[in-house]
Amino acid sequence: MARKEAHAVVGALAGGVSYCLIKDKLGEESCLLEFGLAVLWGAFLGMLPDLLEPANDPNHRGPMHSAAMLSICACLSKGMLEVRDVASWKKTWSVIACSAYASHLLLDGVSPRSLPVLGLKASALEV
Repeated sequence: MARKEAHAVVGALAGGVSYCLIKDKLGEESCLLEFGLAVLWGAFLGMLPDLLEPANDPNHRGPMHSAAMLSICACLSKGMLEVRDVASWKKTWSVIACSAYASHLLLDGVSPRSLPVLGLKASALEV
């Protein structure tokens, strides 16, 4: 299982790389201040799943750590880029957010415990 520091570093990388790629795709100039904010935002969002579902035990992975959430992040990123009437700053920051969050899930996904499909515990399925 990746530690908090690893999630922060990979999230920061995802934020910075996403920022550069989005700015290039949108044909906009990048700004050093925005890049720095993207790196910080990425570091925070790279740790967010563990803030939402703390790693208190080996079976802590719920819906926020699921393959379903990873799919939602991917769909949101793709969808935001395809919508025409959305301001470019909204596209940029939402894609950075989804990429950084997804970086956490991808790191956890290659661990021995992997990711649950939906992250629902048996008790949550009982009626």
